[in-house]
Amino acid sequence: MHKTRPLFACLLAGIFLFGISVRAGGEGVSPTLAGQDSASVAADLQVLIPSLIKAARIPGLQVTLVRDGRVAWHVNFGVKNGAINEPVTDETIFEAASLTKPFFAYYAMTLVDQGLLDLDKPLVG
Repeated sequence: MHKTRPLFACLLAGIFLFGISVRAGGEGVSPTLAGQDSASVAADLQVLIPSLIKAARIPGLQVTLVRDGRVAWHVNFGVKNGAINEPVTDETIFEAASLTKPFFAYYAMTLVDQGLLDLDKPLVG
């Protein structure tokens, strides 16, 4: 398998999950998450994520749901080493390089769209 395929699949899964977290926290809340408590969202994700990682052929993934600045749910999926079927654990470290930069840029631009951030003004006043 080509080396960039798993990285690309992880990036797509990350964007999907980031989109869920952004929609869950503000206006334009996804109808599937609107008004749900953390346990309900976690139960939905527990069912949804395995099919997504299987379709994207992602061997392993860690997911954390953060609500109100606190970890509401955390789970590990799959394996970190497919050759020996070593499962992903809380101690597994995934090298993500600078993949968080696009997520932060997307989030910043959503704040610009909402009028909460002005790119023409300094952050420190």
